[in-house]
Amino acid sequence: MNSFDPQLTITARGPAADGRLPLAEMARLCGEFQATLERIALVLHGTTSITGRRPREVVDAVRVEFTGFAQGSAVLELELPATADGGALLEESLAVLVAGADAVRTGRSLPEAFTPQVLDGLIRFVGGLEPGTVTELVIGRGGRPLVVADSEFRGRLRETRRKVWHAETTIVGLLQMGDFAPSALRCRIDTVHASVACTFDETLAETVLGSLNRLVVASGTGQFTAGGATLRSLDLSRLEPLPRAPEASLDELTHSQQVTPWATSPTGTGFGTDGLSDADFEAFLSEAMSARGAE
Repeated sequence: MNSFDPQLTITARGPAADGRLPLAEMARLCGEFQATLERIALVLHGTTSITGRRPREVVDAVRVEFTGFAQGSAVLELELPATADGGALLEESLAVLVAGADAVRTGRSLPEAFTPQVLDGLIRFVGGLEPGTVTELVIGRGGRPLVVADSEFRGRLRETRRKVWHAETTIVGLLQMGDFAPSALRCRIDTVHASVACTFDETLAETVLGSLNRLVVASGTGQFTAGGATLRSLDLSRLEPLPRAPEASLDELTHSQQVTPWATSPTGTGFGTDGLSDADFEAFLSEAMSARGAE
């Protein structure tokens, strides 16, 4: 991907896209493309919620502008304006979009930022594909295609979306790596089987902070793939640290368990040097080693 080329295109091909395109369809394509970039950017930025008011800095960082319409096939000309971060978030979002689309087409694992909401947006983006109207949509840059969407790709999108589902779930593990930035609020819980990325809202921030490096029971909405075989992430609704094991000194432990010394000196054990000849000691070692060898 050419990071220095600000020009993007969305090309519609088919019988109904011969140098023209209905205004409503043009607006729909541009709107869904813009929304898809924003959804990816929100995840990359660490924003947990995709509903409600979106952070202005994220929206501005991935803003794309419509600059013209070229004939031939229906080609929508777009431009990436200069941004405060030098286009870093937009470039990363485009890279995730390309990698995710390729993973959908080839059946590989999706990038982490390629969420079900991104899949839903792409399904809407290709919703106008019909044999007698528009048969192909191509997102391009610098004269080469980034994403090619046709009827086969649309089918694979829907198949992939069906494999991603949500369910209430509970896990037990060690809570680690909390991020308490207002735009992030996420952590990681290491279970016996895997490390699970978790998100939470402000109401759980204090509980998460107080539970770092402790075993916890965490419940919430889990995002699963492949028919529920793998938990990809967990949006926490409840978190409870497990009780710590009691801490006590050695003297306190021996007293509570009523343990007393076996002997106050080596001779009291019967294994001291007093009254024990070298031959007796050698015989003892021989018997001990013989018993171990027999096992």
